[in-house]
Amino acid sequence: MNILMSNISLVRPSGSEVWTYTVSKKLAELGASVTIFTTDIGPFAEKFRHAVIVKDPPQGVWRIGQACSNEPFDFAILNHTTCVHACATVPVYGERIRVIHGTRPHEEQPENRLCTKYVAVSPEVARYIETTYGLVVDNIIYNPVNAKFFDISKPYRPPKTVLWACHKGGMQFPSVVAYEPITQHKMSMLHYSSQDFPTEWMFEKADIVVGEARSIYQAIAAGRPVILSNGWTTCGVLTPEMYKKILDYNCTVRCPTFPAIPLNYNNFGQQLDEAAKMPEEELAELKQLAEIHRVDHVVNALLELAGAISPTPPVG
Repeated sequence: MNILMSNISLVRPSGSEVWTYTVSKKLAELGASVTIFTTDIGPFAEKFRHAVIVKDPPQGVWRIGQACSNEPFDFAILNHTTCVHACATVPVYGERIRVIHGTRPHEEQPENRLCTKYVAVSPEVARYIETTYGLVVDNIIYNPVNAKFFDISKPYRPPKTVLWACHKGGMQFPSVVAYEPITQHKMSMLHYSSQDFPTEWMFEKADIVVGEARSIYQAIAAGRPVILSNGWTTCGVLTPEMYKKILDYNCTVRCPTFPAIPLNYNNFGQQLDEAAKMPEEELAELKQLAEIHRVDHVVNALLELAGAISPTPPVG
């Protein structure tokens, strides 16, 4: 398979950048030749040794991680409007699959039907695309998690280490609101920022995770209890029932079913206690629910949409 992918930036390991890395790496492991178009090359691009990175398709190869084919692509998996337009004249035999990661204008809006299939990463995004642009997405394919996270050993009980995985703004590093309760609980703290990659070792070391979005998928795949928080507000300790609801909102504090409240010294301390005592059965159920994020399933869903493999028969 000769596959074209795109992402507007490969500067740092943020959301769609990590998505592109995880999916392209799995495709390469399956024997595909992967070419990735981007408009902004930076340090994170050095991780893509399994692919060809281009800035001006179909020419302008920046660095070759494997042999670059001159043949037309079998299909394309494209992020971001600018990339879709830039790749519009690149020869592609099959489907052009557009993956829409959020509701932010301009880069996440559909681009005059230049693609043949449309994917959303959450029901919230699918609803936004349908109501705003009248475009029904072909599939909802949740964000991928590297298979290594599922193999991480169980956390310590009682917990010794808290992983602060809030990525946004100043809350990338926790305030005294978080530090003092953790210290009182005789635990240490790790920081996981949007600059960190890979992160498996952090989740291996952590016994409790504080975060949202990608860090949620990684944490529950690793069997870690989670305090759902963006650093400023919190929705409490993640339960299986809560996860099923917040998945609609990409596992963020935006879910209206569980209104976020300001994170403070008292409620964070209480949540640490709850997370430390979370039943093993609930952690096991969350780990099972995380299977929809396993990169193998995500890539298979994309390949099915591209017509590259037969649809997976329904269970039962």
